[in-house]
Amino acid sequence: MSDKSRTAVQVSLHPHFFAEKKRLFIESGALKAELFLYDSGVAAVQLENGVSELIMLPFQGQQIWSATFGGRNVSIAGSRRWACQRKRMTTLFMESCLMPRSSRRG
Repeated sequence: MSDKSRTAVQVSLHPHFFAEKKRLFIESGALKAELFLYDSGVAAVQLENGVSELIMLPFQGQQIWSATFGGRNVSIAGSRRWACQRKRMTTLFMESCLMPRSSRRG
């Protein structure tokens, strides 16, 4: 495929696009994007290209929740030791930035 035949596509995602039932958002050849909500209410985008699959959490810092390449799960979510429930993040607490120096441990 030559560079001239490639077309960049930009899309904007909005929270109201997501529902409990997975639905097709965009498709081009083997590339497909589906949108859905986890039971916890976290929005997710599932990208597939026929060989690999990626699930991204667009409103959680675009976190990659799971990644499968050639049938092999290479993500933390694929680990049996990981609790596989996605949760909404509303607060990020950074102890070293928010606490006065005298209150920090160590």
